[in-house]
Amino acid sequence: MENYKTLLIILILLFLSCSLFQSEEVFNDGWTYVKDKDYATALKKFRIDFKDNPDSLDIVCGLFYVHFVFQINDSTKYYLNKSIDIDPDNNKTLFVGGLYYREKDYDSCNYFYEKFVQKNSPLYDPYIFGTTIKTNSFHKIGLSSQYYKENYQLVYDVLKTITDISDSLDLSLTENKLILFDYIKNLEE
Repeated sequence: MENYKTLLIILILLFLSCSLFQSEEVFNDGWTYVKDKDYATALKKFRIDFKDNPDSLDIVCGLFYVHFVFQINDSTKYYLNKSIDIDPDNNKTLFVGGLYYREKDYDSCNYFYEKFVQKNSPLYDPYIFGTTIKTNSFHKIGLSSQYYKENYQLVYDVLKTITDISDSLDLSLTENKLILFDYIKNLEE
């Protein structure tokens, strides 16, 4: 009986120590700082973590995102390419491909966005990075790029999935194309 008590105490202590370690890990995660919009601290955290885990897509995409926010385009492009090297089909990599929109490389942006939409339903997951980056941000970039390239049918198909847009628009009419634009503009950022 004494052995069972000792074993039970050891298991409880082990469980508690694992729980404490996990919560510390979450607290120190760079994405926590991104969520709080503390980008400078997030950048420091991601850089520290990158030294130990250069092939972690979460960390690489975190470095991409913070450099994107700070508009450090050379570094942003570096981490985009690194994420492609790690896993070109991962949703996080497809998300960071949205960088091309900023560079007015709409064809590349559309490639990543279309790949995401083909791979997943547009409602696949409301969050790409935990609760930090919402897909509507990605949809807003991707749909804007598609709209610019006049890919109205794809824009309309996605908007019908993620919004309450009417499902009876005639896309040959200019006023209906403007309705698409308004829906894109009103997506959550």
